[in-house]
Amino acid sequence: MTIAEAQAEAIKFHALLRSLPDRLRGIEDFGLNVEALKDANVAGQAVSAIDAVTWQVAVP
Repeated sequence: MTIAEAQAEAIKFHALLRSLPDRLRGIEDFGLNVEALKDANVAGQAVSAIDAVTWQVAVP
């Protein structure tokens, strides 16, 4: 990659970052029962993202 290409990509990335606030919108209703989550074990057990054995679920 040339310096000119890198600069062009940096300019595109900068424009993308500056456009993010205009592209965001609030969530009106996402259908999630927050109260039910307070007592739930949403994490389950710890897993390693790089060890497939830890995140695969055994089939009964």
